[in-house]
Amino acid sequence: MPSGPAYTPCLRANYDNKLGTGWNVPCLKSGRTLHALSTNEKALFYAAILDPEVLDLREQYPVLDRPQLSRYLEDPSLRIPRSKVSTFDLVLTRINPTRLAGIAYQAINVKPLAELGVSTRRFNREEHLCDAIGWEWGLFTNLERIDQRTQTASEIVHRLKALEVEELRQPALDLVPAVKRCGLLPVSKTPC
Repeated sequence: MPSGPAYTPCLRANYDNKLGTGWNVPCLKSGRTLHALSTNEKALFYAAILDPEVLDLREQYPVLDRPQLSRYLEDPSLRIPRSKVSTFDLVLTRINPTRLAGIAYQAINVKPLAELGVSTRRFNREEHLCDAIGWEWGLFTNLERIDQRTQTASEIVHRLKALEVEELRQPALDLVPAVKRCGLLPVSKTPC
């Protein structure tokens, strides 16, 4: 399954959920816009974007076994039929030094607390699938959503989007030796 800018979600905000809520969330980590289909998803996306251990985010990730998925992967012009495929609301690629490649995957489902009872079988099935492929599985509800934190994260993400990050890379690298010498990072205790 592609990642980064090459990934295309199965569902898109304001396109596949015309009757529902939808937001487009800019994401420098994935190099594309994320499609949040609910307020809870939007909150989770902003939190994940600012999480330093998250390397990539893929939303509306299809839950299919390899034989079912191969047909759609071989022909990118085919759209995975929503009626036949459930999705993980978010799949994170995380830094994990305990894993062989140094990364791990975490699938997260986002649901309002009121809908948890109806989805129990689906969650059990998806959690078992994650166990089988070596992924972590999690659940995010409106209990984990903190609106003020989401608003602050949104402002940070939108300000970063407005910056020319690549232009800032070299000045930041030039400052690293001075920051290390001054002890602002826990790397060096050498006085300025």
